[in-house]
Amino acid sequence: MPRELTSGADSDYCTQQVRMHDRDRYLTALFAPERRRGDLLALFAFNTEVAKTAEMVSEPLLGQIRLQWWREAIDGIYGGTPRDHPVVRVLFRAVERHQPPREPFDRLIDGRGFDLDDGPPETLDGLIAYATDTSAMLTALALHLLGVGQGDAAAHQAGLDVGIAWGLAGVLRAHPERAARG
Repeated sequence: MPRELTSGADSDYCTQQVRMHDRDRYLTALFAPERRRGDLLALFAFNTEVAKTAEMVSEPLLGQIRLQWWREAIDGIYGGTPRDHPVVRVLFRAVERHQPPREPFDRLIDGRGFDLDDGPPETLDGLIAYATDTSAMLTALALHLLGVGQGDAAAHQAGLDVGIAWGLAGVLRAHPERAARG
């Protein structure tokens, strides 16, 4: 690891990012057990970093490069060689502790690639697929970090359904802003 995790500075950075960029998830994290809250906030900070990609770049190719950086950061986390970034360092520790599956991280990053396209999903199925790949995968990871629903197919599916609903609500809330941007 490039430098030892400083629980204060890195964890504070994650908390501030979630508080500023994803207030709703920040508030839900406050209800998590204290011993797991930091791990959950690291996951949500990762999500904010990936989700704001389209807003941060002027060209889709630049967004793809940023998303590739995050794919490689996840490679490093799962390979035991995390990158030197506060979110990555804290997320590395969370992954070490809880061993979540990697696939939801990959699907979440890939799903955010859709944000770089100009148009909305063409069908309702496309919209649900987008909400699944982004919000539902994040919810599945959060439940894993919390130790909820592992080995319980019904609980896992309920978590995915909640994630899809959250994602669809987010799309509706973002519609006025996205419409204003064309």
